[in-house]
Formats: sequence, structure tokens, C-alpha cells
Amino acid sequence: MGPRTRARYYVERPDRNCLQLRFRPGRAADLFGLPLRALADRAVAAAEIDSESLRAFVGLIADGDSPPAPESPPARLRSLARALPVVLATPPDRDGLRRRIVTDATAMLSAGDGLPHTPVSLVARHLNVSERHLRTVFIDGMGLTPRQFVRIDRVRLVLARISQKLPELATDAGYYDQSHMGADFRRIMGATPYAFAMRRWPAIEACKADAN
Repeated sequence: MGPRTRARYYVERPDRNCLQLRFRPGRAADLFGLPLRALADRAVAAAEIDSESLRAFVGLIADGDSPPAPESPPARLRSLARALPVVLATPPDRDGLRRRIVTDATAMLSAGDGLPHTPVSLVARHLNVSERHLRTVFIDGMGLTPRQFVRIDRVRLVLARISQKLPELATDAGYYDQSHMGADFRRIMGATPYAFAMRRWPAIEACKADAN
């Protein structure tokens, strides 16, 4: 599943185990072997992606499915997470600069308590690249434009503090006002902050790969 520009809600499958991985900025593309822009808002079967690293990782998962299972499912997933750095292909040196741009830009664009976000143009100037180049490198490494990242990162801060009083939360998250926060939150999460806090969420759906 690639990066999401809008939240989607999935029903749990009791017969499935989920391994959630968090990558350093720009590193997920190393596993998939393609720019993350190709996976934005999509779920794709691993077999459809031509990546040596991903094939090796899927092979580790398949080995764990053969009886008798050497570990419980949760323990097996933890083992897979530890094995992931081993199967990741070493990226070419030329990608190092692009990854540093994504890492530094992510840090500068991330939300801070009550602090205004650094404008994308200023981030580009600080990194000595054009705004257009920053956008291209960022969307390849993160699957999102810098402005989409800022919007989603701010909503994540709201989610982490959803029980806080909304006017104060809007200020802490760097919004102009509560109305601005509510509109942005609803656009991404499909519900207002109040409705989300009351667990009035959008309809759930089954998680599956895109149809060919």
C-alpha cells in the first residue's frame, strides 16, 4: 500500500497479520525499486512490482508460511522487520543527495507546536535547489508533494491530540483558526475533528490490491 493523500478505513481480518513498517524519509522507494509517486493512493500486489529487495522480503514471508511454523505470527512479523535492512538493496551513490534533500526537507516541513510551517520556497532556498526540483525529488521519495506532506503532517498532530480543546489544538497545530483546521481535517480524514473524536468515522471497506 502506497502513501495516502486521504484516509481510508478498513475492516479487520482476524485471519490476517499486519506488519507495519516505518521508513526514514525517502527509503521506502529503495524497497519497492520505483518512485513512490507510482504507488500514491494505491494498493498493489507485490508480485506486480519488479524489485529485487521486495522479492527477497516476500520470500522471507513465504518461508514462514511452511509448516511447522517456527514462530508465532507476532514473533514472525518482528523477525521480518529485523530482517528488512538486510534485504534492502544498496542504493547508488547518486541517490544519496536526493535522499538528503528529502530528509532535510521533511524535517523543515514537519509540524511544530504553535510554530508556523516553513514555506516550501524557503525550504528550497535553504537546500540550494529550485522549488520545482524539490517538488520532483520529494514526490519521488515520499509519494506526496511538499504541500501535501505539510497538510497531512498537520492533521497527524491533530489526531495525536484529538481530545484537546479544538481552538487550542488549532493554534498548536499551526492553523489560522478552528474553521481552517476543521476543513483541512475533513478533507483528509473524511470527518470533522469532533465527529472523529466521537468515533463517527466514514464507512469501512475491505483492503485489497487494485484491479488490473
